[in-house]
Formats: sequence, C-alpha cells, structure tokens
Amino acid sequence: MIIALELHSRDVYIIGSSKQALMRARVAMAEGAIVTLFRYGQTTESINTDEIDDDIIVVDRRPKRRELRKPFLVIACDRDKKLNRWIHRQSLKKRFLLNTLDEPKTANFSHVATRRLFGSVDIAISTNGTSPAFGGIFVDHLKSRTQDTDQLVYEQFKTTRKELKENGYSTFDFDWRELDSTLRSKENPTSKNHHQVNL
Repeated sequence: MIIALELHSRDVYIIGSSKQALMRARVAMAEGAIVTLFRYGQTTESINTDEIDDDIIVVDRRPKRRELRKPFLVIACDRDKKLNRWIHRQSLKKRFLLNTLDEPKTANFSHVATRRLFGSVDIAISTNGTSPAFGGIFVDHLKSRTQDTDQLVYEQFKTTRKELKENGYSTFDFDWRELDSTLRSKENPTSKNHHQVNL
C-alpha cells in the first residue's frame, strides 16, 4: 500500500554528505518540511557548502540521541551500515519514520516515484527499494501515456462524487467503472463498449 505523507511544517532530518543527501533535502524542503541536513561522514561526492540551499539547516555531525525525539521523518543517505543500524534502533525507541535507502531491514518505509498528472492527480510507483531507477523511468512512461480524455473523466468523477454526497447517496456503492466506460465511449464513438448511465 502506498501512503502519501504530509510534510508541511514537519521536521525532517537528512543524514549524509553525498549529492543524494542534498537531493533528498531539497525534495523534503519543496514539500514544506523543516529540513536539517546532518552532513555526517565523507563520500567521493561530498556536498560543498555553497551548494546547500539557504533554507536547509546544516549540522556537521551525526544527530544526538536527544535530537531524535524531534523529527517526524529521517532519511539516512550514505549507506553507512553502522550508522544505519544505530539510527534504526533509535527509530524503534522514538517512533520516527526512517528510510536508509538500500538497506530495507533498517527502514520502516520506502520512497516511491511520483508524478503530477493534472489537477490534484498524482501517480506513484514503488519497487520497494529494489530499483528506484526503474520506478522513476516507469512512472515517466505512464505519465506520457496520459490522454486528454483521462482529465475529462477525472473532472466528471469529481462532479459526480460531489452530487452523490449532496443528495445523500453512497459514493462507495456507485458504479464508477460503468461511468468511466460511458465517458470514454462518448469520447470515442467507434468504441464497441458503449453504455448509458443515468446519474
């Protein structure tokens, strides 16, 4: 099951000194999170200070135990096995969400590749940590196949849902697949699957 998290005004800790750590920090910041980058450890692609956005809080050490009472979410980015085991033990005690990239045994959630299609419609692909690159490419492939008809169907679904609720009808019992088929048949009159639904 894929679940979206609301990060606005929540504390997110990113641990690592790699380019990937900076990328994760920027993504969290774009979602409105309060981001602290613990620039801990050295990698072959360490972040330069002048690359870091002004709104990201930078600390040049690993987080202290007491500091880990604060974050909603922590992402450890440098694949440091010793650090990942330690931060995982802390997550069990302090109950924050943790992702350690390539070590699913020390993570309690995994990243998904998401794309905004139109309106408030997002699509997401998860490979459960096995191949993030495939997830990103495949979600782009799915987005490229989106048609104008999809947006028209979405807008009608929104309208129908609102009307059902206003009139006291169940949105759960409504035949949404029938409505989808009808709307797409109208857009494609040559379709063999033409149905009529009275709303």
